[in-house]
Amino acid sequence: MSPISRFAVGCLWAAALIAPVHGSDVRPTSVVDLDAATRLALERSPRLGISEANSVAAAGRSSQAEGWTNPIFAVTTDRIGGRGTARKFESAEVTYSLEQSIVWSGAGLARASSARAEWRAVKHAWGLERARVRAEVTRDFHALLIAQERVRASEQAVDLARETERAAAARVAAGQVPPLEERKATVSRTEAELSLLEAALGRETAAVTLSAHWGEDAPELIATGVAESLSVLPSWDAYEARLDRAPGVLVGVERANATRKLLLAQRLDRLPPITVAAGVTDYRADNERAYVATVELPLPIWNRGGGAVAEATALLRSAELETTTIERETRSAARLRWNEARARREAIDRFRRESLPASDEARRVAADGYRAGKFSYLEVLDAQRVWLDTRNSYYAALAAYETAVADLGSLVPQAELEIPEVHE
Repeated sequence: MSPISRFAVGCLWAAALIAPVHGSDVRPTSVVDLDAATRLALERSPRLGISEANSVAAAGRSSQAEGWTNPIFAVTTDRIGGRGTARKFESAEVTYSLEQSIVWSGAGLARASSARAEWRAVKHAWGLERARVRAEVTRDFHALLIAQERVRASEQAVDLARETERAAAARVAAGQVPPLEERKATVSRTEAELSLLEAALGRETAAVTLSAHWGEDAPELIATGVAESLSVLPSWDAYEARLDRAPGVLVGVERANATRKLLLAQRLDRLPPITVAAGVTDYRADNERAYVATVELPLPIWNRGGGAVAEATALLRSAELETTTIERETRSAARLRWNEARARREAIDRFRRESLPASDEARRVAADGYRAGKFSYLEVLDAQRVWLDTRNSYYAALAAYETAVADLGSLVPQAELEIPEVHE
């Protein structure tokens, strides 16, 4: 293509990009860094919206459990009908009273404490979900960064394949090698271009996966950052010191506390609440009034709450075992992910020290030697494939490392989780 033709095509592309385009299928290219991606996900994630609603509901239940039962105002009328003088309403006896149930055993306070513990458990579950969203966004963001690097590496492989094809054509024209050499170079160049298309598709897939966290479909999304800039991996002692603050563990602990308080309430319910009432009776026939008072105390004869206590005891045992299970599983999962991250980090360091420099040098020497007629095309092709395979293995190690570190961050965060305040 001539320079004038290239300029014309460039102008057409520029006009197409600048002109306003209407249509729901057109999505502008956007650029995000990790902080922006995390913020968008935390703001728009429906999963976090569900957790927030659950926290608000738990706060309402906690507030409701702390309130007293409402008093009862009663009006009782006797002798409103009958025979003789009782037929007239003036002979009726009207009593006005106010009743209040009093839980004097402390069961109400125990239920309120149980509701507060359940609220704390729901808040920790909300924090756990936020930590998971952060981890998923971090993982998918680095996956997009690495996918972009794969595209760049594939582009370099295509450029080298094209350069090698031109060199092969020159050697065939000079009669130095048979025409089959040029055919092999053409096949190699085609394979490199197909690998580039596959890498581009992988980049688009990673972009769509990342943008889906905030409810968008952006295949042209670009992640800014350095793919080879690794996240920090604290020592295992640092993670172990915070295992008791892991959000999953805190959820189990608070739910066990809620069940423990509920068991206390069931035991205290064996002392039933009393009902007191006070009022005044109006004797209309005699035009007199008298004050009345009532105290009601249920007798726990037929139902002493044994079944409810047994149920709460079993639930407490179950909650305690579940908490122990969560603690053990969290520790085991965190240790496995930390070991994996450490192993991946060691592999990355070896790639950087040995494999990457060696593959770069081998590719350069093979390409220069082929142009000088020192090496065969098979040697060049082998050096190119080793270079690309080494790069892909290196990027796979980067992705695995970042995934392991992100999972660790959701299992055992190294800082206190930021849980927004909720209002009833």
